[in-house]
Amino acid sequence: MKYTNIRLLALASCFLITPIQVMAQAERALIDDCFEALSSGDQQAIEEASTSVMDIGRVSSLKDRMDAGICLTKATGRRWQYYPKLNKLIPSSIVATISDMSDLPRQAEEAYQAKNSSLIAQDVFAACQELYSREPTDAMTNKSCIETFSANGHPKMLPQEEFVRQFISKKFSNLSEEEIFFVLDMFPASVPD
Repeated sequence: MKYTNIRLLALASCFLITPIQVMAQAERALIDDCFEALSSGDQQAIEEASTSVMDIGRVSSLKDRMDAGICLTKATGRRWQYYPKLNKLIPSSIVATISDMSDLPRQAEEAYQAKNSSLIAQDVFAACQELYSREPTDAMTNKSCIETFSANGHPKMLPQEEFVRQFISKKFSNLSEEEIFFVLDMFPASVPD
């Protein structure tokens, strides 16, 4: 009896269609539509079908990822590939830009810290030179100004949030509209001005 139940359960599971399978079938249908549009030569159909493929998002199977890239490449004349970090198809020419931009928050933080440290070092050096000319012993033993500026930011430094916003905005100003479109998928919560 126990084995009969297991067999029935196994047989029933073979006929159940999961939501993932339904999504995969829908993705495959869009990719097939793209290839059919290419075969027909109808430019409007090609544009509509390729746009649908671009909008798929997460593509579940490797074969579908490759086929979708091939179809988009033929439809647009540009090489497309699936980019796992974004779970979408993107033009291959933008992959390097997206990889570079994915590290932007860390780069901004490092630039902030470097600039802050530089300003502290410059002013502490100038103040210490002045203090040293008056009281050499005091200058050689005063560490509190360095600790305060390191912990709270230099008075001449923009607040960290504003510095990071300006840093990222400056990087975005050098990108094309298409690159910005794909890069923004990495930063859904923060959009530069």
